[in-house]
Amino acid sequence: MTFSTNYSIINQSSVFLETGTFHGAGIKRALSEGFKKVISIEVYEPLWLENLDRFKNEIEDGRVSLIFGDSGYVIGDAVAEIDDPIVFWFDAHDQTMSNAGVGDVKCPIIKELANIMECRNISQRRLDTLMIDDMRLITRPNHWSVDIGQMYELIWRFNPDFALTRIEGIINHDILKCEYRFLQK
Repeated sequence: MTFSTNYSIINQSSVFLETGTFHGAGIKRALSEGFKKVISIEVYEPLWLENLDRFKNEIEDGRVSLIFGDSGYVIGDAVAEIDDPIVFWFDAHDQTMSNAGVGDVKCPIIKELANIMECRNISQRRLDTLMIDDMRLITRPNHWSVDIGQMYELIWRFNPDFALTRIEGIINHDILKCEYRFLQK
């Protein structure tokens, strides 16, 4: 997980939600960046259990919530009661290197976006920020079988006032950042 240095929305949001916990680097980084509440969803039970132990103090004090399940289905329930702007870090996908962590689909971004829109109205979503990691793989034909046109349609329905920017990740321009255009620096 990599955050952009021009993370302008961070001052407007205290809630960070990631899909795909893996070994917890995203949780650590979000806490170090000052998010008051970090929610992470993991589909692979051994990784979920590992992180329950790793973040037991943060879970006990309410700063971290770890959810076990397929993010395409459980993300809506995770955000339904949150009125504050949320920074979403979408990084759920199969782990082909370890043959672990596969939900219903190899990359649930379509289900995640649709599920969030069912649970958060447009006034709640207006100041949300979407960070979609691994764009090089999402856009690769037949890799994760993501319908790119449908993904972008959902992003524009999520918030028609979004500005979309490809930013640095571990690989150049590998993160799609979608944020309310009037908050951009």
